[in-house]
Amino acid sequence: MPRVLQTTVFNLHTADEPLDQLIDETAMSHQPLVIKGTYHNAILLSEMDWLAIQDTLYLLSIPGMRESIQVGLQTPVADCSKELEW
Repeated sequence: MPRVLQTTVFNLHTADEPLDQLIDETAMSHQPLVIKGTYHNAILLSEMDWLAIQDTLYLLSIPGMRESIQVGLQTPVADCSKELEW
């Protein structure tokens, strides 16, 4: 089951916190921050979390990779290969 993240909403016009503090808090908590503007909203993520999302999307775009990962997660370490075949 996918993990549901707690999202903090930040109103750009009424907030007192400086942007660098929000960036630090977002990086430390690994939680996205919704920034509400007058006409549009945006999401603030830490760079590390964004890179992890990109890696996940890349891996899941490879046919059969999702299933391979699921099988691998259920395989005991003792049953894993000690040498790669490629």
